[in-house]
Amino acid sequence: MKKIYFENRYGERQLIGSRDTDEGVWQVINNFLTQHRYKAPYVRSWTDNEGTWYDVGSHSEFFVVIK
Repeated sequence: MKKIYFENRYGERQLIGSRDTDEGVWQVINNFLTQHRYKAPYVRSWTDNEGTWYDVGSHSEFFVVIK
């Protein structure tokens, strides 16, 4: 199960969902963005020892997916 977190500009994380598939992860992220009326100008991702990070254009807030 993949846990999806939103990390704000202060480094504080909020669990926003968990899914088994990458498609499910994107559904959770897109729902979060829609609820906050934010349209991502781009998506950039990278993986490190902690998990997969998604930058959706805010430069200081990220989504982190941890297995």
